[in-house]
Amino acid sequence: MSLSTFSPNGHTAPVSFAPFRAYLEAERPSLINTLAREIMRQIPEYGALADDAPEQRIEQNIGVYLASLDDSEVLVAWTKQQFDAQMHQNLELDTIFEISSVYRQQFLKVGLRALADGLDGAQEGLSRLMELIDLRVRLFAQFYQDRLRLFETLVNNSPDGIGVSSLDGKQMYPNPAFRALLGYGDELIGMHFNDYLEDSDPAALQALADHGFWQGTNLYRRKDGSNLRCHSTIFMITDSTGQPIALGGVIRDISGQLSAAEELSRQASELQTFYALAENAPDGVLVASITGEISYSNTAMRALLGFGDQAMSGRQVLEHINAPQTLLDEIAMEIGTHGSWRGQLNYRRRDGSSVPCQASSFLIQSGESAVIASIVRDLTDQQLAEQERMALQDQVIAAQQAALRELSTPLIPLADHVVAMPLIGSVDSARAQQIVEELLSGVAANRATTAIIDITGVPIVDTQVAGALLRAAQAVELLGSRVVLTGIRPEVAQTLVGIGVNLGSIVTRATLQDGIAYAMRKIAS
Repeated sequence: MSLSTFSPNGHTAPVSFAPFRAYLEAERPSLINTLAREIMRQIPEYGALADDAPEQRIEQNIGVYLASLDDSEVLVAWTKQQFDAQMHQNLELDTIFEISSVYRQQFLKVGLRALADGLDGAQEGLSRLMELIDLRVRLFAQFYQDRLRLFETLVNNSPDGIGVSSLDGKQMYPNPAFRALLGYGDELIGMHFNDYLEDSDPAALQALADHGFWQGTNLYRRKDGSNLRCHSTIFMITDSTGQPIALGGVIRDISGQLSAAEELSRQASELQTFYALAENAPDGVLVASITGEISYSNTAMRALLGFGDQAMSGRQVLEHINAPQTLLDEIAMEIGTHGSWRGQLNYRRRDGSSVPCQASSFLIQSGESAVIASIVRDLTDQQLAEQERMALQDQVIAAQQAALRELSTPLIPLADHVVAMPLIGSVDSARAQQIVEELLSGVAANRATTAIIDITGVPIVDTQVAGALLRAAQAVELLGSRVVLTGIRPEVAQTLVGIGVNLGSIVTRATLQDGIAYAMRKIAS
């Protein structure tokens, strides 16, 4: 049988409550005044619950009771509506029982008078009215239990730690999450908050005393001695009169959140550092998507390509690379295979001019996304410096060659009109030509009548060397001078004879000393 179905006194035959309802309607004004007086006397806070109009509230309740004599569903719906409203008013179940008891007493007095007056159906009407009051009490009790189970389920399944402690700080109810948070079981019940709170803040207690509420962070101590940082919401739990009866707390572990925040802060700091490095780097830095869309270019890169302070984001990289398609395909293949490429690449400036650069491009993978970053160095100054270096090197080489020529074909003035050229080392075609040139210029410059060529230091005298000596002698004779050849060793003489060399008018002497003596005699004569 449901709560809304009644069979008063075991009777199943339909009963008419019209006479009894009419009797109550006649008594209604007096009943309202009596109920208001008694309820306000026994339960002073009822005035606030009834919005300072208890008579109106009581009149509504009496109307519901009278309408429910024939259909108790009216009372069920009204009770449910009142329960939802009274939950927001923190109305305690005991208070509801007290109010229902006053209604029972006054309804019973009116019903007994109806019986004494011999009203037809008074007994059935009174029994029905008592059952409706009992139904209302049971409904309130059931609604409270349902609501209690609802909140208990929410609390027990909350991921946050929830606890209720006495006013002196001893734990009365910790939910499963709170126990797991601190690593305790049932032994947490009865523990004082100082047993698991590492940094009790006096300001929190003062805020609770002043405002009944406090929020902040605390360091909690777990059963194993480790600490964890939590966000705490502590509030005062009061009774219907506003008197504190307990302390409630919602505790959330924010250790992971703080670690994530610290990591985020560290990453932000690193990002700021790398950004500053990139922005102040002398080389250009370019970041583009796989499809070639530029997402970042540093100051040096914008200056290199002639953009200045204007952003390059959204532009295509290929618009600024001056390279054949074969090279571009090679670069893409290298980056796709090995993750990087390095080499020289010509970049196209904003004005269309080309600038030679050294580029280092590499793939940066982050999860499912990827970008290609490039470090670009302008080679213009380097190439100019290289050209200057090469030109200087050529000058140095030329100077060295000139010095070597002078050293390899030295022309030494010995006396007026006498010069000597001691030769050391092998003689090739280039040096042979040099010998002729140096000898002619020396003879002419010194107005020499005798030129001594000493071949003591020449290891091999072959046809080429002999030919060079003959050409030098003939050229000197054309200038009106004679050539004296000295330093012919026995093996050299044998070689010259063997190859059929005819020295002709060239004077020969065994040593340089003999050659000089010959030349001096010629001058003296």
